Amino acid sequence: MALSPAKAKLATLAFNRFGLGAKPGGLAKIGKNPLNALKRELATPDIALIPNENGDLPGYAKACQEGVAAIPDMAEINRANELKARFAKHIAVDIGYVERLVLFWSNHFSMLYSKSTIIKSTIGQWERDVVRKHVLGKFSDMLVQTIQHPAMIKYLDNDRSTGPVSPRGVSNNENLARELLELHTMGLGAYTQDDVQALALMLTGWTFQRDAQASDAGQFYFRPEWHQPGPQTFLGKNYPAGGLGQATAALVTLAKRPETGRNIARKLVRHFIMDEPTDGDEASMVAFEAMVAQLAKVFIDTGGDLAKMSVALLDLPGAWVETPGKFRRPYEYLVAQMRALNDYRALDKLMNPEGDTATRLLKGMFQPTWGWPTPDGYPDEDLHWMNPNAMAFRLDAAQQVARTVTDGLDFDPAVFANKLYGKALSTTTAERVAHAGSLLGGLTILFVSPEFQKR
Repeated sequence: MALSPAKAKLATLAFNRFGLGAKPGGLAKIGKNPLNALKRELATPDIALIPNENGDLPGYAKACQEGVAAIPDMAEINRANELKARFAKHIAVDIGYVERLVLFWSNHFSMLYSKSTIIKSTIGQWERDVVRKHVLGKFSDMLVQTIQHPAMIKYLDNDRSTGPVSPRGVSNNENLARELLELHTMGLGAYTQDDVQALALMLTGWTFQRDAQASDAGQFYFRPEWHQPGPQTFLGKNYPAGGLGQATAALVTLAKRPETGRNIARKLVRHFIMDEPTDGDEASMVAFEAMVAQLAKVFIDTGGDLAKMSVALLDLPGAWVETPGKFRRPYEYLVAQMRALNDYRALDKLMNPEGDTATRLLKGMFQPTWGWPTPDGYPDEDLHWMNPNAMAFRLDAAQQVARTVTDGLDFDPAVFANKLYGKALSTTTAERVAHAGSLLGGLTILFVSPEFQKR
């Protein structure tokens, strides 16, 4: 029995706001209780992990060695294989809430893959083995393992940072410490320049093995002779001298700070539910801040338990407001198209040796994977993604995906649209798809419709 309009809209909201888009027949799978379906996904063991049955994806040691060897082709092969495995995982899952969380955290710790071969070779492995492993675990574990990863150390220039009065005695770099505080944890205004300097000194000696012939080539490496000796005062707390353990202890404390909880809660609400309201919209601002406070409390009370935060996010007052409040980001938009067209081998047709259409389209829509040039990550605000050029590229992407995947095929786009959205599809969109006159025209109209664009 087909879902009623109300139930179809609620299931569609679950797919669009919290997941990666519906696949044909998907509404029927979760339509009885979309909220429970999302929570079941969170409770599924190892749901975030990507299997490596064929051995195409490099482990930590291999990715690091090939990155430090600075062989661009190998680094690019690793990146491309990781991206294809990532897409395949996005398509395979029923709803994709955990996948959306993986994307959120990957962007939270944003790195530019093209800065260095060590980053290009290992960034996919970092996301697969660190973010995915801890996406429903403790934030402190994700934070420490990320900051100790060679990709982050290289990206934020800590690989040559040495204590001014250490045996090597050169100079320290504050980039990693500053972004750690501003972007990854507490946020602007919650710390002082003295805190930045203290954390930077504690992080001296955190580097990676540059010798490509070493058994641990490219891997995280602590150099005690580069480390600033002595205690440090950070956020009002004394950290005694302790080598590698000094900064590690500071990171664990930092990961559980109330300011960190509030900063992360704000980012989660902004990503999944609504943009931060502008000045003057008092009612929306009150609602936004209430959701942030509710989510931050869960983070603080649980010591940064990300699984419990992910459940709490679904229970926020604004989580199930039926009117879509945000536009899909270009990457999510492309994934939603691939999921919708999965029955027609969308991934194989869009990513193949003859031409990586998926990567080209993401560049055209201004969201290449791991490609944001600054460490603050891709913006979450709609305003950034709704400029005329970006919207024009979306139309082009809709046409190219539809043309590439359905070349040589013939099916009714109106029937296809009904399998995706059922009675959640508006009369206007349904009529336009039905009267498009061609498969390409019908799919293009569907892919640029409000039902497909908004979440």
